Amino acid sequence: MPPARRCDFKTTLRYFRTTPAVCPTCLREDAVPFERLTWSLRPLGFCMRHQSALICKCPHCGRPLWQDRPDVTRCHCGQDLRDISSPPLSAGVYPLLPVLADLFCAPNPSALDIPAPACVWWAERLAAAAAKTPAWIQDFQESLALPENLPIHVIAWLTAADILRHWPQRFEQFLGVFQRVAKHRTTSTGISRRFGLLIREAHHLEQQGYPVPADTLRSYLSRHY
Repeated sequence: MPPARRCDFKTTLRYFRTTPAVCPTCLREDAVPFERLTWSLRPLGFCMRHQSALICKCPHCGRPLWQDRPDVTRCHCGQDLRDISSPPLSAGVYPLLPVLADLFCAPNPSALDIPAPACVWWAERLAAAAAKTPAWIQDFQESLALPENLPIHVIAWLTAADILRHWPQRFEQFLGVFQRVAKHRTTSTGISRRFGLLIREAHHLEQQGYPVPADTLRSYLSRHY
């Protein structure tokens, strides 16, 4: 289909930040400081160049950065953003950053060997499921020594990248934890949906011609149920 001229509201909320985020190191190195387009993508909560977390709140006043601030290098309170130190990332995060970058920046990401639009859509579904699984998020955050103030949606997208990178083993491990989370929806028999909407979403991808997630779910279900 021809690309849309504008993103609808739901797409904007899913993939783009409502408040800016910056990399202080990039701003310091710029001869003429400017914001990068990739900083506006919610899944990319890191600077790929410096492998550090993006700053979305001013440490001086504690408020989110404003889109219409008069100077790209300064918060409205006057704090120079170039003087901020970005939280460093642990070595365990480094292999996951290229996976996320490929989803949005490469024409043919290697994950699951499916086109970028389908892969991004499935990764977003995995991130949404991970965000509803506190035990998985906590274990993942502790194992990679992620900063405590990192937004949960950023951690969720990192877990999605980790699942794609170690497919299908990590996906099956996640299913074992995800199905134990209490679901608010039930079937007509009153049984909770143990896998949320992942089965329906994998089926949707299969109908579009990309059967890898559905085949993996079938294999898991046949072995465990």
